Order: sequence, then structure tokens, then C-alpha cells
Amino acid sequence: MRVALIEAGSPGLNIYSHVTMGRGVALLGTCVRDAGHDVRIFIEDISGRDTTDWSFVETADFIGFSTITCTLPRTGELLRHAREVNPGAVIVVGGPEATCAPERSLDLGADFVLRGEAELTLPRLLAALGDGGEPLAAVPGLMWREEGALRQGPEPRQLTRPELDALPMVDHSLVHEAGKAGVATVWRARGCPAPG
Repeated sequence: MRVALIEAGSPGLNIYSHVTMGRGVALLGTCVRDAGHDVRIFIEDISGRDTTDWSFVETADFIGFSTITCTLPRTGELLRHAREVNPGAVIVVGGPEATCAPERSLDLGADFVLRGEAELTLPRLLAALGDGGEPLAAVPGLMWREEGALRQGPEPRQLTRPELDALPMVDHSLVHEAGKAGVATVWRARGCPAPG
């Protein structure tokens, strides 16, 4: 399957506007590539606004967006454009915003929302959409609307330490204009570091 993963740029002045970096979609793309898919990643905070290669998106079978709350309006703009240039593609939204408020992401026009950590579940979703995959209802964290009703797979779960340790090293060659990144990606923990 041909997969485009897009992370909208951060608006205005905030913590993400101080450094050019992605938030996690590069690791997701590496996991998708390792599952046998043709993937390209577009991170506006790295390459700049309006730098998505729409000629690739036009030919993608699957378009995924990762969003945080402050990037939701921009994600909506990009999603609507993706739907215009490629009406036949399956569109999914994930990330912290989609995990916390999945119906807002569905309201943007997404076919699916994938909640929680997606390094293992996104490849499962792609397999479920292809030939011989499991039913959509078996994919943890997956939500969609069907005949006006909200449907969902099992609740998402956090990855275990062995699962985290087994994740691949990020392949930055998948990221459009990765050389513009201002920092190297090193994860030492997951989740928000601020106390509850």
C-alpha cells in the first residue's frame, strides 16, 4: 500500500515553534515501512508550511494525519485538501488530540481515528484494509462512524517496555526534507512529563 503520513505545522509561538522537529510520525512511518508499505512522511514543522508533495498524496492509498490540539485547525485544512486531490484514499487521524477527542477528528472528515500509541496498531489497520487482514473491529484504538453510529475496536493500551525496546530506529530518509530538522530525535520517555 502507498502511505502518506502528514503532521501539520504548529501555529504561532509555542514550544514546537522553537525547534524544527516532528513529534512521532517519523517512527510511525518507519514501522509502516517495515510492515512492507511504500511510505513518505511530511512534517510541516521540519520542511515548512505548504511543502507537502501533493503529487505523492494524490497517488496514496492511505493518508494519515497526526495532530495535537493546537494543530487541529491546520490538520483540517490539509485533510480537506487531501480529500480533494485524492477522494479514493482512506484517511485516518491519530495523535494526542485524536486520542483525547476522537469525534472532533471524525468531524474533520476522517474515515477513521486511531487512538493511543500506534506503532503496532497502524500496521494492523493497514493490513485490515488490505487483503487477508483482521476485521476492523479487532484493531485496538480504532474508531469510525457507520450508518450514523460510532463504532470502535478494543480500547488502546500502552506499549510494554519490551515492545518499546523492539521498535526500530527512525529512518529519517522517509521524512521530506529531513535535513532541515533542528534537533536529533531521542526518546527517553513517553507521555507528557508534567505531573497530573
